[in-house]
Amino acid sequence: MSKNNNRYITIMAGGVGSRFWPASTEDTPKQFLDILGVGKSLLRLTFERFLNLVPADRILIVTNKKYKALTQLHLPELPEENILCEPSRNNTAPCVAYTALRLRAENPDAVFVTAPSDHVILKEEAFLQKITEAYETYVKEHQAWESEKPIKAAASRARKALGELGKLTKERRKEIQERKNAL
Repeated sequence: MSKNNNRYITIMAGGVGSRFWPASTEDTPKQFLDILGVGKSLLRLTFERFLNLVPADRILIVTNKKYKALTQLHLPELPEENILCEPSRNNTAPCVAYTALRLRAENPDAVFVTAPSDHVILKEEAFLQKITEAYETYVKEHQAWESEKPIKAAASRARKALGELGKLTKERRKEIQERKNAL
């Protein structure tokens, strides 16, 4: 799989939007409302924003089971299996953990960004560029960490066995850093 095929977006859309009452209700929370008056719900706007980064089949919506039908109505092109239904509302951490477990089972190399469904982003291009940079930085650093792990373990064992003689020279540290930067 190419590294871009490992990119996913998770949109959290399970809250009741109580701060927007009376417009937002238990049956139709704010993420399903056209709060901005543009003919699209906040969830739809968020979904469309992230289509600039990944295709619909790599966007997951985490919502309460009560809102599955509403989610399908607002995002008909989203594969049904990409709507992850929580049995209860448990806030952000369980939502992210649930997504991580689901993605790990599907694609152990998955890298994902979690975003709320109800944020208004005024500078979308800059926002999406920062997310792209975050993906790229993560992949680069993760690859470097993975490739360095055996080297560091071997160097540590060698230093313990050799004492002072086992310390890395300045040149060797530079060589390792250059290799890491090349990834």
